Amino acid sequence: MSKKVVRRTIAESKNCRVKYGKLEGFDLLEVRITHKDRIYVYEIESKFLSTEKDSIHFYPKNKSGNLVIQWDQEAEKYIRLVSEERIIH
Repeated sequence: MSKKVVRRTIAESKNCRVKYGKLEGFDLLEVRITHKDRIYVYEIESKFLSTEKDSIHFYPKNKSGNLVIQWDQEAEKYIRLVSEERIIH
């Protein structure tokens, strides 16, 4: 299975775009979101991505000091958090 990786760093963003482009050449989209000292890794199969668009969006929220990612309606049913990694400096 071929994978496309998109990296995003968020600070105070309210609406973040993940551009995947054309759906050719990959079966799995991996989204690596860096926030403070953590990397959140999400995956979605390309068959669940729109052929009419070239991106999906997420909306980061801070709830009680924890990052919560809200995905747009098209992606939220199919995208899954596969890991959360701590960045060691």
